[in-house]
Amino acid sequence: MAFTLRIITRLFVVLSLGLSCVYAARDLRELASTETGTYTVPTVPDVMKVPAGYKLHLKLFGEGHQYYRFNGSNWVQFSAYASLYDEERKEIGHHYYLTHPDALGGQPSWVTQPSKGVPYSIVTAKPLVKTTPDPRNIPWILLKTTKAQGDKGYFGDIAYVQRYNTSEGLAPPSASGAEVGRVRKTSYSASYAFYV
Repeated sequence: MAFTLRIITRLFVVLSLGLSCVYAARDLRELASTETGTYTVPTVPDVMKVPAGYKLHLKLFGEGHQYYRFNGSNWVQFSAYASLYDEERKEIGHHYYLTHPDALGGQPSWVTQPSKGVPYSIVTAKPLVKTTPDPRNIPWILLKTTKAQGDKGYFGDIAYVQRYNTSEGLAPPSASGAEVGRVRKTSYSASYAFYV
């Protein structure tokens, strides 16, 4: 009996180590070595791919809210706010919308926060293409930079941004009883890829 128990325990340990290796290999394929500062380009529909000649610089994960305002007949998305995390789940900044589009039409923005231990940088962009791989979630978007400044290790030289792997964030399902101008928020998450 004790011999059988030892064999089962050893098999369990070996299987656990094997599964750990499989998941580690998957994670390494998704995120390249932090020593080289390179990442694996996300798999997105062709319409969302950045033009030739640009390279992936940074990938972040965002978690927050999409904001909608009722215009009398529909809920219209007008803003967003999300905390941004690196591949180690360290918060490095946030995503938000400018109150009004900039001179080139950019409104969605991503900014680092020096208080989080990262140098200041910001990028603002305008949507070029939207696609909806899953109608239960907000669209995936390719955006073109309208303004980038600050530390080049983060957003200082960004030319394009992709929002992909979205989860939730859709407008409220019903407008019943809503008054014009009423604001509601819905939770969402997304991955962001930044290209130089």
